[in-house]
Amino acid sequence: KKAKSDYCIENQLPSTVPPYQCTRTAVINPIDLETSQKASITYICKTMEAPPAYDFNFIRENIDRASSSIVSSPPGTVQIPFVVLLATGGMNPVHKGHISMLHRVAQSPSWQGKGTIVGAFLSPSNDLYLREKFGDGNFFPAKMRVEMVHAATQHSSLIRVGRWETSVTHHRRWPDFPEVAKHLEKSLKAEFSSHPIQVWYVCGEDHYSKCHLHN
Repeated sequence: KKAKSDYCIENQLPSTVPPYQCTRTAVINPIDLETSQKASITYICKTMEAPPAYDFNFIRENIDRASSSIVSSPPGTVQIPFVVLLATGGMNPVHKGHISMLHRVAQSPSWQGKGTIVGAFLSPSNDLYLREKFGDGNFFPAKMRVEMVHAATQHSSLIRVGRWETSVTHHRRWPDFPEVAKHLEKSLKAEFSSHPIQVWYVCGEDHYSKCHLHN
């Protein structure tokens, strides 16, 4: 009998393997008729590459499409910057309001002449924040919230899930939204050095007022 830590049993994973690096494969052992042993299921862990903090592939595609229209613009046209939107929050769980908020901002006519939106990220908050807010066991864990956002946005041409905020473990406190925005901006700069991209933070009225963002 192998040690329990060698397997992914139910929702328990080996302590050395992060949850996102373990895929669970069920191997069903049939009943041995000679010994009348009961059937058993063995869960085998397979290490996978961790998903990236941000999926930039769709942004690259959107930039390529936007760039082709810029090339065809009349000479002397002022080039406006590319923009990526960011929204943070518990996403406990994610709902239609989170999705529609980003779509409404992207479709707003106020962007005319100010920026070309090439993507948006919904970034679920770190477990430390939700634990402080709701207490242990009273919220969906980060892995589940990330997967729910992924499921809600995977077919969107505008929005993807941001995973960095939930993955931070070296902080004594959870990373707040300015730090998340700064990290995204730094990551975009490293990935798209030839295309300067601005990060614009999007939030609801309650957060806007509470954090005095009008200042």
